[in-house]
Amino acid sequence: MRDKLAEEQYNRAMVREFMKENHLSINKFCKLCGIGVKSYYKIMNNDFDLGINVPFKICKAMKVHIKYFFIEVKIDNIEK
Repeated sequence: MRDKLAEEQYNRAMVREFMKENHLSINKFCKLCGIGVKSYYKIMNNDFDLGINVPFKICKAMKVHIKYFFIEVKIDNIEK
């Protein structure tokens, strides 16, 4: 039996696109958002072990609503 499951992830593509459009390095992006480089890499690696304020800081700097920062990804669950 094959079920479709969903998992939430950070919208990393949105972050990369923002950085590209605004010609921002990782350090400049982090400074703009008021976050550490370590937090940036946690986001890029989809590590949810972050302070609750980090996604809000990023969204504020990018001027997007927090709901766009998280995306739902379909994953396959295969049962035999």
